[in-house]
Amino acid sequence: MSDARPTKKTRLTVGTRLKRAAGILLAVVLVLALLEGLASFGLFAFDLAVEGAGPVPERTHTRHDPDLGWANVPGARAADLYGPGLGVTINAQGFRNAADFPVAVPPGKVRVVCSGDSFTFGFGVADGESWPARLAALDDRLETVNMGQAGYGIDQSYLWYLRDGRGVEHRLHVLAAVVDDVWRMRGDNFLGYGKPMLKLDGGRLVSRAGARRGFCPNVVFRPWPGSWWSMTTRASARWCGTSWRRRVTRSSSPRTRSSRATSCSAARPT
Repeated sequence: MSDARPTKKTRLTVGTRLKRAAGILLAVVLVLALLEGLASFGLFAFDLAVEGAGPVPERTHTRHDPDLGWANVPGARAADLYGPGLGVTINAQGFRNAADFPVAVPPGKVRVVCSGDSFTFGFGVADGESWPARLAALDDRLETVNMGQAGYGIDQSYLWYLRDGRGVEHRLHVLAAVVDDVWRMRGDNFLGYGKPMLKLDGGRLVSRAGARRGFCPNVVFRPWPGSWWSMTTRASARWCGTSWRRRVTRSSSPRTRSSRATSCSAARPT
């Protein structure tokens, strides 16, 4: 009978192949990581080129809110905000709706309160093209309240609903959220804009101290969610917002600080 055991040469060949396969796999992983980083950087650079030159759109219809960080200005109108025919209408209750809502639901109607971030608000589209508006268009019996706001985390959406959403009768409450809305709950600012935080106190969910004013001017970051670049830009924006506030505090007179805080109180989009 012949000896079936592998020879030394065979063992060396197998080992060499395994090393080569491992090297190829490592190279593929490194290339994919590099491509992901380059893609995130490309999106970041594109946002800076397209949006960084001008003021953020939300300044036209939002203002500082001590409870929420920022909120819509009741009755605000911004024609062609996102382009020709793509305007924003805020009703007297601060919702993105053309008409105000009576407390009681009209007979034959089913009212739905829609909460969320810029996706719910309808960033970049006309009033009638947000998903709450499109939902209402599916059935004449539906009446949708658009309580979306750009840059909001789930915490801010929840606090806004408690304060203003419960004041109007409704059958359903829909909260639309993305991954970044969860991340936003972890900090007391969004890209430098002050915001409240939620915490547990004796088993009850309570809001930590009110949202402070202030933000980092001309910061426009929209990185790919969850990427290393996303985490880096979050940290950079937090530092930039903090250092800017310190610089204003140290170098400006009280009158100048007050005027800057007033002019820099609106929210940044997401």
